[in-house]
Amino acid sequence: MKKLLLTALAVGVTNMAFFALGGPLYYNAAVEAQKSSFPDAVKGYPEASFALIMIVALSVLFALALEHFKADSLRKGIQYGASIMGGLFLVMNMQMLGMYNLIDLNFAITDTIISAVMGGIMGAVAVTVMRRMA
Repeated sequence: MKKLLLTALAVGVTNMAFFALGGPLYYNAAVEAQKSSFPDAVKGYPEASFALIMIVALSVLFALALEHFKADSLRKGIQYGASIMGGLFLVMNMQMLGMYNLIDLNFAITDTIISAVMGGIMGAVAVTVMRRMA
């Protein structure tokens, strides 16, 4: 249990760093464009309380998944992490693309690729912590 909690914590800190970097580098401009096009539908960047809940849930589920998949090497952590995050955001982006006019195909593809890279790094961090706790 301690190993999973510390892994989730490390993944959460990594995730927060990505949110802090990703906003200014890519997402803030996209969110502002969405907000100006759909002011009644898009609030803007997520409120901190919702972002924190999302990060905690994602970090715990991510750590549980890597433990379940027995990701015991850096390579497996990167592969599984990229697959989990890339797959998750591909599904979310395709859902958004199919149902709403908030995003375009370029955003969906870019976001999916960024999420897969982010997931690979999160997977590497998670496996490193799990191996040290073993």
